[in-house]
Amino acid sequence: MFGLGRFNIHISKLRTPDSTMQCPALTRAPQTAITCFDDLVLFLEPDHEPSSHPLDRPPFPALQHAIHGYQDHFHADFYTTLWPRILEWASTVPGTYAPTGLGFTSPQVSSCGTYTSAKCNYDTDVARYILANMFVLNKPQPAPECGNLDLYRLMNSQARCREGDVGAARLECLLAYFHTIAEEEQGRTITIERRQWLGQAHELDASGHALARVNLMETSMESAADATRFVNFANQDLHIHRIIPSGTQEEVLFSCAPEAFVAIGLCPRMTSDQVIMIRNVRRFVEYTGYLSSFKFLRLVGTRRVFDILSIDAVTRSHYTVASVDRDVRKATLAMLPTDEKHGRGGVVTGHWGCGVFGGNKTHKFIQQLVAASRANVPMLHYSVFGDVQLMNFLRQVEAAIRAREWTIDDVATRLLSNYSAMCAAADKAKADGYIWTLLSTMSTPSRKVPYEEFIATELGLEACEGRSGEIQYQTLPRRQSSSLKVLRPALPSTPMVMLQRTKTLGSLHADKMLTRLGVTFETMRLEKGMKKLGICDHDIEASIEIRRHCGVVLNDLMSKEELLLGFSGKQLKRIKAVKTMGTSENEILDVYCKQISNLGFPQEAAALLK
Repeated sequence: MFGLGRFNIHISKLRTPDSTMQCPALTRAPQTAITCFDDLVLFLEPDHEPSSHPLDRPPFPALQHAIHGYQDHFHADFYTTLWPRILEWASTVPGTYAPTGLGFTSPQVSSCGTYTSAKCNYDTDVARYILANMFVLNKPQPAPECGNLDLYRLMNSQARCREGDVGAARLECLLAYFHTIAEEEQGRTITIERRQWLGQAHELDASGHALARVNLMETSMESAADATRFVNFANQDLHIHRIIPSGTQEEVLFSCAPEAFVAIGLCPRMTSDQVIMIRNVRRFVEYTGYLSSFKFLRLVGTRRVFDILSIDAVTRSHYTVASVDRDVRKATLAMLPTDEKHGRGGVVTGHWGCGVFGGNKTHKFIQQLVAASRANVPMLHYSVFGDVQLMNFLRQVEAAIRAREWTIDDVATRLLSNYSAMCAAADKAKADGYIWTLLSTMSTPSRKVPYEEFIATELGLEACEGRSGEIQYQTLPRRQSSSLKVLRPALPSTPMVMLQRTKTLGSLHADKMLTRLGVTFETMRLEKGMKKLGICDHDIEASIEIRRHCGVVLNDLMSKEELLLGFSGKQLKRIKAVKTMGTSENEILDVYCKQISNLGFPQEAAALLK
C-alpha cells in the first residue's frame, strides 16, 4: 500500500480570507468622448503628460497593440463599439453583486468525509463587472493575502520579441471576451471552491474502482472535446498572484477563460493539502504558441463550459515519499467529484509538475494515473504536447500494467513507493559512508537510476524500434569508466566478485548497479579517490607507472579514510610531497627515464615506461 501522510485537522483550521474582495464601481467619467488612443490614455492615467521627445517610451504600448489587433480581427472600431460598453459595465453595479463583496462560505465537510469545502458563487454579470473595472484600472481590493488584480503592468508592457507581444496578446484575449459576452445570455453561475484534506488519500474507498482509462494525445490539452475538467499547472499562489506579460500554461488558460481572473483576488496561497477549483467557466478564445510565442487566434466556435482544477506540484526532492504523497494527494483531491451528478466527466491534463518545476514526465504521469483511479475518473486525457516518442513509451507502460492486471495499489507500490525507497536507501548509503555503491556516486536521486529505466525494468520493457524506425523506448546511455585504460579494459572479462551484503538496503543493490555501470569495485574506488584529489585519469596512470618502477608498493587500503580516497597513507603522502616540491608526476617520470638511459638501459625498456 502506498501510504500518504496523515493530515487530520479540524474544520476551523481551513484557512479562509478574513474579509471579502471589494470592487467599487467606477465613479469618474470622461470629460469628452474618447475617440482615439491618446484620449484613452488621459482617461486611464489622468496625471500623464504627453512628451514630444522621440526617445520617450509611449504609454501603454501593449494596450495600443491589442486594440489594433482587435480592430483588425473583428473589423470594428474599438472606440465607438466596445469601449462605451466597457465603461457602462464598470459603472453599473449588477443586482447580483452583494454590497459586502465576494467571499467564501464557511467550510463544510464533504459527503465522502475526506475533505472540507468552502465556496464562492458569482454569476457572469458580476464577472463582467469586475473585469471591466480591471480594464479601466479601477483596481478591485483583493481579500487579505490574496493576489493583485491590477492590469497596469500588462498594459504598460513592451515585451516585444520576434514572435510577438505577449502582453498585447493577453489583452487582446480580454477584448475578445468583452466582444463576445455582450451578446451572450447572462445568468450562468461560476463557483470557486477551495478544498482541504481531512484524512489520507489511500483511505478512500477505491476497492471497486478500476484503473482509469487513459487517452494519450499528441495534440494540445484543449483538443480533448469531451473532457469537462481541465488541470491547471498552478503555483502555490494562484496565477502567481499577479497579472504580468507572460504565457505559461496557467496564464494562457486564464487568458482564454477570463472569468477565472476573479479567483486571483479571492484565494490565498495554497497549503500542501489544499486545491482550488473554478467551476462552470467558459472558454472564449483559441490561441497559438506558448510562452513568448503566445498569440490570440480567434474566438471559440462552440460554447464550452468546463471546470479548472488548480493544483501546484513540488519543485524539488521529487522522489521522496513526502513529495510523492503530497502531489498524489493534491491530484486526487482535485479530481474527486463534487457529487454523483456533477464533476464525473473526464479530466484532461499533461506534464503537470514538469518544466520549471523539475519533475519527471513519466513519474508525473504515473502519479496522475493513480490519483485519477482513486478519484474514479472515467477517462484521463493526457497530452504529451507533440512528444511522439514519450507517447509510445507511455502506451507500452499502460499496456504492460493492464496485462499484469495490477490494481491501483499495485501501481502505487511498485512504480512509486519502490522507487522512493530506492532513492531513500541511496541517500542513506551516502550518508553512512558507503560511497562504493553506484547509487552513492550520483548527486541526485533522479540521476542514480533514471525513472524510465526503473519502470522499464519493473514492467519488463525492452528497447525496440517502430515500423518507421523510430525508437519507442531506449534506456539512457550507461556510464562507462575511463580509468586506467592502459592497465585493464573497462569491462572485466572475468565474472565480477559479488560484494558483501550489509544490513543497508542500498548495499543490496550494489552488485546490480555495478553490473549496469560495467565497472568493478576497484574502478569505483579509484574514481572516487580521483574526484576527492581533483586529478584526472592520466595523472593516476602516470603515478601508478612511477610507483611500480620506483618500487613503491600499492598497499591494501585498510582505514576508512584510505577507502574514501582510494590510496594508502603512504601514497597520499607522496602526492602531497610532489605538490609541495612544485613539480609533477610527469617531470619525475622524465627524470627517471633519463636516469635509466644514463645507466644503459635498452631504448625499448625506456619507451615502455612512457
